[in-house]
Amino acid sequence: MRTQLNVLGVDTTLLLTADQTGGAATLVMLDVAPGAGTPPHVHEREDESFLVLDGEIDITLDGRTTRLGAGEAAWGARGVPHMFRNSSPRPARLVVTATPGGLDRFFVAADEMFPEGAEIDPARLVRLLEEFGMKPA
Repeated sequence: MRTQLNVLGVDTTLLLTADQTGGAATLVMLDVAPGAGTPPHVHEREDESFLVLDGEIDITLDGRTTRLGAGEAAWGARGVPHMFRNSSPRPARLVVTATPGGLDRFFVAADEMFPEGAEIDPARLVRLLEEFGMKPA
């Protein structure tokens, strides 16, 4: 069962949740508009892999930025500061796998707290990140 969300301005499709994988993983597909992406952050609980399906994504891992195109992937270990941004003029699509599962619960909470078009209150976002084992980087 697919669930469509908007997480901090990124169209997010939940493909597999922690409940569906027995807690092993969360799998999401992200449709990232030009200029959209995530702020720098660190996961305390999950490792993440990023696979670009279409377009280009600039991913920064531990201070080093790499541009990934379709068919390219990157690994973000827990504890490593990271972010991604679509710096190109066209949309991009990527699949993110988080292990163990549970990151899907953050995506649902973020979609509820900051609906599409809502102004993002930085203090509320930090509290939400902390609730799910993340922090700004």
